Amino acid sequence: MIEHFKTNPQKAASKISINNSLMAVCLAIFGILWAIVPEKLTPPIIIQFTFAIPLLYVSSIAYTKIAYWKQVKFWDYLGWFTGTTATAFVLNIIAILIFILGYKGMALAYFLVLWSLLAVYTIINIHYNPWAVRVKIFKLLFFILIQLIFGVVIFYF
Repeated sequence: MIEHFKTNPQKAASKISINNSLMAVCLAIFGILWAIVPEKLTPPIIIQFTFAIPLLYVSSIAYTKIAYWKQVKFWDYLGWFTGTTATAFVLNIIAILIFILGYKGMALAYFLVLWSLLAVYTIINIHYNPWAVRVKIFKLLFFILIQLIFGVVIFYF
């Protein structure tokens, strides 16, 4: 039987690096918007900024456990869930801002391009890991669902 959850310092380091970059981007965008056009910081954007940072932080500290703990399954789940949710929020913020600036079609195209590329990524991942079809499809649909609820739905309400 393949052990899918094991200590993995390389995975931990790369996930933490990605999370740190996303936190920096999120804080930079928030700071710029706050300074230049604070009226564009609507409640849906503020909510996603507010949640993205702690979610990314918790994802990072969960992934630090994967670097050296023997029991990593639940740390991996927590890191994935918080990191994926936060990443969806950060990417939503970009689309919401595009929408607020008046480029409604471009905002929807942004989501369609992102989801199409993620679908291609998932197909390739399944090709190399056919035993993980359900997990990979679940992860893709989870990400898209977050973006539908906190991104696309916000456009119309």
